[in-house]
Amino acid sequence: MTCGILRWKALRRRAGIRSTVPTRPSSQPISSILYLALRRFERGARWSNLSQTLQRDIRGLFGSHAAAQRAAEDLLLMIGKPGAIDEAVSAAGVGKVTPTALYIHVSALDQLPLLLRAFAGCGEGYLGQIDGANIIKLYRREPKLGSGDG
Repeated sequence: MTCGILRWKALRRRAGIRSTVPTRPSSQPISSILYLALRRFERGARWSNLSQTLQRDIRGLFGSHAAAQRAAEDLLLMIGKPGAIDEAVSAAGVGKVTPTALYIHVSALDQLPLLLRAFAGCGEGYLGQIDGANIIKLYRREPKLGSGDG
């Protein structure tokens, strides 16, 4: 799976496509948690592979790498909690909300609540991104995503 992810990343870099999976977290706890959670698709984020800046952020924000990893895992587990995605869609405040889904342009993904960013990132990390898609459909009550060219 790692080989496929590396090829996917290389293609996206060459095409200038921005990822929903952060390549570098900011100093904010939300970005750090999202970064660690989505890196689990690449067998996690080993402490020795993290930048010194991120290591300092993790120590300052969470106390330890293990605590940060637990918080990241909790975020991923929250995605599967019944009603969590539906509730986050209701509170999103961005995109078009329908009774069954949230439609959002890829450029607005950073404006989503953390749980929805993680949900979209999981789909992208697991399946990759569909070339040419610029609308993401996050289903409210089903564990699935869709995309289109708007």
